[in-house]
Amino acid sequence: MPRDTPSRFNREVCPETITTGSCTTPGCAKQHSIFPCEVCAQFCISRKDLEQHTNSRKHQNKLNESSGASLPGVARSTTTGNSVLDDDSDDDGSVDGSEAVSTLSSGAIRCHTCNKNISLDRWANHSKSKDHAKREKIQTYKVALRESEMNKMDVVIREDALDFGVFDGKIFRSRSATFHIDVAAGEEIILHEVRTVSSTNPSGTRHPIFSLKFSEPKRLGHGPVHNVAINFDPKGRQGRHEDRVQFIFEHVHANQRFVITRPVRGTVNGVEEKTQSAQSAPVSRIQDRLGLDPG
Repeated sequence: MPRDTPSRFNREVCPETITTGSCTTPGCAKQHSIFPCEVCAQFCISRKDLEQHTNSRKHQNKLNESSGASLPGVARSTTTGNSVLDDDSDDDGSVDGSEAVSTLSSGAIRCHTCNKNISLDRWANHSKSKDHAKREKIQTYKVALRESEMNKMDVVIREDALDFGVFDGKIFRSRSATFHIDVAAGEEIILHEVRTVSSTNPSGTRHPIFSLKFSEPKRLGHGPVHNVAINFDPKGRQGRHEDRVQFIFEHVHANQRFVITRPVRGTVNGVEEKTQSAQSAPVSRIQDRLGLDPG
């Protein structure tokens, strides 16, 4: 079993992305693609790092320690996930931040962030501990990510996500799908920028798997639907691919900028992994929903 490599993990992630779900700081040198492991309360900066971490001795030991303790599982990202929150259920009720702690009949305090019962005399130390702070940061990011996906300021992006489905790597060709944007009557909106989160990482990406074309700001008004096309081309790279699209708007009357994000994902299998159902069902689903050419 591989050891967990000393990592850039937590110290490299963008603090603005953690608190707001996106980063609008020009030239930010931090990492914006974030993949949390809730078991170990740490952020990974790529799916490869997350997979390496979850196969590590450190992670497996943590899983064994938490057996029967109802610790949260590994968050599924987003690129981000980053779709970090594919599963909307929350047994501990802490995601919305409204029930971070509660008092039990025994007098102990239930810390929903850490999913532990803490005696009253230990609560002060626990609430200031590094582990608690790390788990609070992950909860903050989960809430921020959900809020960033909400339609707002008279703008509606119809699709909650674009899922390109599962494809056979030997016959796969690049595909495109479209986000559709509506603006409320009487409002004037400027779409300043559309970008993928991966393109804002310090290293960028020479061969992006998800790409789009957006040349200059556009004024959006009520009436016609405004379209933004996303291209999925893994260029032979197998595996599960995820990213997040950021739409940066300005509400002209309110003189306010805001961001709406949407996850995009797609999977390319090797020959040994493919099944008929995996190849056909997701492909037809996105073709039917988005009107893609099956040819």
